[in-house]
Amino acid sequence: RRSATLVMHGALLLAAACTAAPTLDHGSSRANILDLFAHSRDTARVAALTGLTRRRVQQVVAAAGLSGRERLLPLHPRFNDIVNFEVTRHGANYGYKMLLGVLKAHHADWRWPREAVQAALRAVDPAASDARRSWCYR
Repeated sequence: RRSATLVMHGALLLAAACTAAPTLDHGSSRANILDLFAHSRDTARVAALTGLTRRRVQQVVAAAGLSGRERLLPLHPRFNDIVNFEVTRHGANYGYKMLLGVLKAHHADWRWPREAVQAALRAVDPAASDARRSWCYR
C-alpha cells in the first residue's frame, strides 16, 4: 500500500512538472528576447545572443503572437543587372549557392530568392550552368 502511494505521488509530481510553464534559462527575459527579435527578425541570431536554443526562441516569439515572416525584404529593383554583374565579376566557377552568398553579403538589405538567382544564373551563362549540372550528376 505504501509503495502504491509513493508511485502515485511520483506520478503527480511528474505531471505537475510537465504541465508547468517553461522557464527561460541564462537570465533571458521574454521582453529581452522579443526586443532582440524585433530588431533582427532572426531567431538564430537571438538564440546566439541569449544562449538559448533556436527552438526556444521560436516558442517565445510564437507565444507573443509574432512571426518571422511578417517583414519580408523587398526584391532589388535592379535584380537582373546585379546578378549579371556578379556573374561576370566572379566568372563561371560560381554556382548559385556561392552567388547567393555573395549577393546576400554585398546587398544585405534586399531579398534574393534562391529560385530567381538560379534562373538568372542560367540565363546569364547557360553553358556554365549546364557544365556544372553535368559535373554534379555524373
